Amino acid sequence: MRIVKKILKLVFLLAIAIVLLGVSFTFLYGEKIEQIILSKIREKSEAEIKVKEVNFSVFENFPYASIKLTDVLIMEKLPNINDSLLYAKQVYLQFNIFNLLSENQEISKVVLLNSKLNIKYDMNGNPNFKIFKPPKEKEKKVKINQIYFNDSKISYIHQLKNIDIKGEPHNVLVDFEEYKQTDFSVNGDFFMQNLVVGETDYIYKKECKIDAGFSVSDEVFYIKNSALFIEDVQFSLAGEIEGKNVNLDISAENQKVKSVLSHMPKKFKSVYSSFTADGDLSCKGIIKGKISKTSNPHFNMDFAVTNGDFKLKENPFHLSALQLSGNIGNGSSNNFENTLIKAKKCSAKTGNGTFSGAFQVQNLNNYYLSADINSNLDLAEVNHLFKSTPFSNMKGTLVGNTKYNGRLAFSKKMKGYFL
Repeated sequence: MRIVKKILKLVFLLAIAIVLLGVSFTFLYGEKIEQIILSKIREKSEAEIKVKEVNFSVFENFPYASIKLTDVLIMEKLPNINDSLLYAKQVYLQFNIFNLLSENQEISKVVLLNSKLNIKYDMNGNPNFKIFKPPKEKEKKVKINQIYFNDSKISYIHQLKNIDIKGEPHNVLVDFEEYKQTDFSVNGDFFMQNLVVGETDYIYKKECKIDAGFSVSDEVFYIKNSALFIEDVQFSLAGEIEGKNVNLDISAENQKVKSVLSHMPKKFKSVYSSFTADGDLSCKGIIKGKISKTSNPHFNMDFAVTNGDFKLKENPFHLSALQLSGNIGNGSSNNFENTLIKAKKCSAKTGNGTFSGAFQVQNLNNYYLSADINSNLDLAEVNHLFKSTPFSNMKGTLVGNTKYNGRLAFSKKMKGYFL
């Protein structure tokens, strides 16, 4: 019992000593540290920086000492433009107190609360964020280990490449590697307002998550094996982006077809507007080439669907227990017209009947179908597929092999194409 009392007494005395030391340090050096930090920031910057209030604290973000900046406004650096690069209601600079007193210029963590970051490139490719003066010879650079965004907004606009990205990080942590700050990871969740490349908005008003690694080298942006979430869809991404050229590997495992279709860009929704589909989708593919207003990158992907379900909206045609594997690519011209979807293996149920075989669809602007299908159909079910035929009340089983080459439609037009 005496040992426990001695330990508690020691802990209590140690806590009091830390508090007294922190209070004393703040009282003696707090104001001086505030002035040093603010003067160093302004000294290294070529842009206008406004700060309403600066406060030093040993305890607010313990075990780190911190500088709290209130109502921070940093103006961008672009000719003939006077807009904000960053506004933050509160900014915390967290650091080891001994690093501050030494020549080791290291910030452990930068915390941005209720901030707005606007990154821009003009038509000549000039960025608005190069606001800091180049370091003098043998001068040590300020090292930042982590940046944390909370309830913030980030905008990225590249006028020359026609890119417009706007997101709202709820909780996002950027973690830089210790010895190579051009390598970093990003982890957290955010709301994507838009992701526009050229004339296509690829992600519009979706809740997203990211667990990704990146590396920047000269003009090349490397994406390490990364997991991205758009609402309830997860996929993996890796590769590199250099200027307008992309070289990306993309894959997904057991994702719901219905969810994938619902998150597709509006540009592609006309492709599947006449039917509904669901099932488990796994895929692996590449996106490679130049992205611009006049060209699309090459796209090629192997895919497999299990436990699928397919229904036409204008017809009672329904496939269940769909199993499908194949490939999709956008051809040598990288467009809808040259897109080819190949289903090498396909099987499904139609109530009491079955389908199996292979098919391919060409030209997503004007569908053309080539199919070789083996069927075993209940004629009583076939009655319901056609509103007007010379047959009625058919019974029995239809076993057949159908070869078809011609136009395809998921509407009343198909009758004419078939005939």
